[in-house]
Amino acid sequence: MPSFEKRNGILFLGNFSHAPNTDAAIWLTEEIMPLVWRQRPDIHCTIAGADMPESVLLLAAPGVEMIGPVPDCGILFDRTRLSIAPLRFGAGVKGKVLDSMAAGVPCVMTPIAAEGMELPKDFADATGETAEALAALIVSLHDDSATHARMARVGRHFIRERHDHARIIEALGRIAEDTRVKRQAR
Repeated sequence: MPSFEKRNGILFLGNFSHAPNTDAAIWLTEEIMPLVWRQRPDIHCTIAGADMPESVLLLAAPGVEMIGPVPDCGILFDRTRLSIAPLRFGAGVKGKVLDSMAAGVPCVMTPIAAEGMELPKDFADATGETAEALAALIVSLHDDSATHARMARVGRHFIRERHDHARIIEALGRIAEDTRVKRQAR
């Protein structure tokens, strides 16, 4: 895993056939990053994912790199300091947040992106609702190596404890058994 010093910038990862990701990319580039750049013009933003519509592709600009589908997101996570999930609507557990945590990359996110996961306090502290709050989090966390290391450690522990493949299979087995027992009781 590359050192903190060899990483830079932020990453937004999403499948753009899902409308919340298109909205998030537009909000990120038009409102959040300009606030970041007022203080830190050197922080670049990478947006990657499948099915990017023209409206997202046109957001490419100095400081904003657009990448289409990526077969191995690990390459992107290895070069970035933070990921961001600036979702303003949507439902369910957000894979982009879990992927970031599993890769040891802290994620700045909205409450919508954090919903349903019971995140550790360290990640709750990286949550903001407004463009101003998210920009402030990006600026403060981008160069904080101690917080980065702590969040990477906590995130990986969270993934092992709550979202490990074996735990998911075990949980699905319990659900299937509960369903089978309920059907038999009818």
